[in-house]
Amino acid sequence: TSASMTPPSGYGAASIVPANTPLPYTLNFSNPPPNTGINHIAIEEQLDPQLDVRTFRLSSITLGTLTIPIPSNRASFTGQFDFTDQLGVLINVTAGIDVVSGIAIWDIQAIDPSTGLPSTDPNLSLLAAGATGQIGYTVEVLPTAHSGDQITATARVVLNGGSPIDTARVANTL
Repeated sequence: TSASMTPPSGYGAASIVPANTPLPYTLNFSNPPPNTGINHIAIEEQLDPQLDVRTFRLSSITLGTLTIPIPSNRASFTGQFDFTDQLGVLINVTAGIDVVSGIAIWDIQAIDPSTGLPSTDPNLSLLAAGATGQIGYTVEVLPTAHSGDQITATARVVLNGGSPIDTARVANTL
């Protein structure tokens, strides 16, 4: 299993990004064969202290060929989506930012529609073997950040309660 963080596209070797602009980040993860289906995805990221947690906004979630549409302009979201026709499961999503700690979380879980309980059946899963997924968000830098400051990002992904997978650290320069 792998996970990678994609920072905003920046200019030059220092990956220079502008201030006062929402910066897009994406996190990609995969479930390579011959793994069984993934029923639970937990993601955590400590935002860089130069970022303004009050401007954090969630983006859509992609699981294989499905897109889970998170309502726009949301810093947090909790909801259930019915994908019984496509995957045979309901999908519970809890995502958002703790503005005190600066920790962003995503908790995505397959729910067996016949029991209403979390699915443990690898055939009723969020992410089949060989499939990839993606979460994203935007955030702005603090008004007190200075030109030349570096912003870094790394995240931790846990699939089915297994061992944590940390992304490589990525960096941009203001």
